[in-house]
Amino acid sequence: SRWWKAIVITVVVVLALCRRLSPQFRAGAMAVLAYATGLLMFSRTGLFGSGRLVLFATPLYTLVLMKRQYGVLALATSVVISGVLTILVGFGWEPPMGDLGPTAMWAYQSIVVSLLAWALFVLIDGSRTFLLHTLEQERALANELASELEEKKRMAAVIEAEMARRRDLQRRLLDVAEGERNAVGQELHDGVCQQLTAAYLGARLLERDLSHVNPAATAQAGELAALLESAQNEARLLARGLNPGPLPDGGLPDALRELARQIRDRVEIDCEVVQAAAPSLTPSAATQLLRIAQEATANAVRHSGANRISIELSEDPSGTRLLIHDDGRGIRPDVESGLGLRSMANRAQGLGGSLTITSGTDGGTQVVCALPHPDTGQMP
Repeated sequence: SRWWKAIVITVVVVLALCRRLSPQFRAGAMAVLAYATGLLMFSRTGLFGSGRLVLFATPLYTLVLMKRQYGVLALATSVVISGVLTILVGFGWEPPMGDLGPTAMWAYQSIVVSLLAWALFVLIDGSRTFLLHTLEQERALANELASELEEKKRMAAVIEAEMARRRDLQRRLLDVAEGERNAVGQELHDGVCQQLTAAYLGARLLERDLSHVNPAATAQAGELAALLESAQNEARLLARGLNPGPLPDGGLPDALRELARQIRDRVEIDCEVVQAAAPSLTPSAATQLLRIAQEATANAVRHSGANRISIELSEDPSGTRLLIHDDGRGIRPDVESGLGLRSMANRAQGLGGSLTITSGTDGGTQVVCALPHPDTGQMP
């Protein structure tokens, strides 16, 4: 047994020095040595000696702790060897028994146990190293993901700040445009309307002076006066639309009711404010909502062929909602966005809200402007 001990020690030292070999390979090599030692014991002690325990214990050990195919192969080999020896014994063959003394038996069993123990230790150490390496990789991946998350948060903050800046800029542009619109309306009222009034009065005076001289000229002067009066009324309506003045004491609800009254007086369309809550809006935001309502109702009057227009203004904890609905022919999906539609959308976006224009479930067109509550930032 000295030469076998020398072989075992040499292989173990080589496996210990070759750290580049995988733990599975080194553990497998020691298990093979343990199995070979068991075969040597089996060959010396026979079918009924203590070697048979090692012959079957080692394959099972390999089957549980290492790759399955290696354990199955070793176990199949042990079964074949045991079967062959059993058949030979049945035909009268007597295997050698007791050729190993107690010292040699102890040495062989010590080699087997030591090899299997060291194989188990190598597997445990390799598993620990693998788990530590995997843990380091997971930590590195977690740090990388955390860095990416922080970068995304930073980019989201930058985008949000840019969106807030653009909304503020758009709101300022709307305020500037509103100021210019009011100025144009005021100039139209103070300039063109006054001139048309003067021309109208002059035409009426001319009509009176010509009534005793030239009846034909008198009729022409009357037509001119009527034309100037119509132009004067149109100019005043245009000036009032451009510069309606400050909101009434009742705020936006009263302004919407006045808008509905003007529509009923000017055209044969039933316009009604069916609901008008008093929203907590700034004067600028209320003015922009009034402009959206004016544009939406004007589109309904000009293009929808509607007989009825309803206006709803509501507010809940999430925000304010303005709804204009008519019973006209509805909006066609192929209609391109005109200046009026873009104007309404820009006003809604400038207030941080949204504008949707759809065909109603019962026909007609439905315009909805939703503004978030300043405290929640959520849409109603």
